[in-house]
Amino acid sequence: LLVMAVLNGIHSMVTGLLLASAPIFGLILFNNSWHVVIASGLNWLGIVLIGIAVNQGLLPDAPLYVKADTPYTNNILLLIQLIIGFPSALLVSLIVISLVHGLRTREKKILELSRRDGLTGVWNRRYLMERLEHEIAVSRRSTKPLSLIILDLDFFKRINDQYGHTTGDKVLIQTANTLQNS
Repeated sequence: LLVMAVLNGIHSMVTGLLLASAPIFGLILFNNSWHVVIASGLNWLGIVLIGIAVNQGLLPDAPLYVKADTPYTNNILLLIQLIIGFPSALLVSLIVISLVHGLRTREKKILELSRRDGLTGVWNRRYLMERLEHEIAVSRRSTKPLSLIILDLDFFKRINDQYGHTTGDKVLIQTANTLQNS
């Protein structure tokens, strides 16, 4: 952006920063990155068209570009901007796409961990409440009955007291595995 600002005049710095940050905000806000890629492409097309219009003398007062003495110099400045600017914007976009993808993957893992019991790996109360709300709504819409089974391990405290918490944990894990497999 500094090189582009020197080549195009200091007024282009603000516009350059806005154009460079547009894909970043778009990728963060929207899940579908194709919309952002298309919008970024249209931004670059607009920049090129403005540059061509300035070179042809159609926009004599455009604040984004330095007006050189000859059209040849204007063409060189536009070419340098494209050679430097487009790959830089493409690289920044690819880095942001990678970072956003990594953050979304991490967010999904954290959400999954927050919904499962750390010991047994079964769904926890938080997930049960979310799912139950959904299932009740489905049951009401479809007018089909909904069943909920609540299980209690009788005398589990005795197992912990007599054999220790490690054995109690093994009983919980085995019970969870048995229920999940049946």
